[in-house]
Amino acid sequence: MMIIAQCMRLLSAQMTEMFKTSNGDRGDANNVMVIITDGVDNVERRLTVPYAVDARNKRIYIVTLAVGMLTDTVMLNSIASPPTSKSVFLAHYGYKLPDFRDRLYLTTCDGI
Repeated sequence: MMIIAQCMRLLSAQMTEMFKTSNGDRGDANNVMVIITDGVDNVERRLTVPYAVDARNKRIYIVTLAVGMLTDTVMLNSIASPPTSKSVFLAHYGYKLPDFRDRLYLTTCDGI
């Protein structure tokens, strides 16, 4: 999996391109970023949260889904948009991922 900080850096650089009308962005739709991770950021950790804050300041709603037992919930809560009770998901086992489908849909499509 891509390391969270690397993912956030790439997305931060691409935000001005991804969320443009000429690339399919709709002004009447919310911009949503779903990050699926193992929940552990151990490279460029100090940069992860600033990239996430930058994205949130650009009105991008961030949802995190961590897969695994060793997740850093403090980091996930720092990345995700508030309220984190609706934007941070933990799947301790990969086979549990289908259980999150409806919750992710409600959060990203109806809940914001």
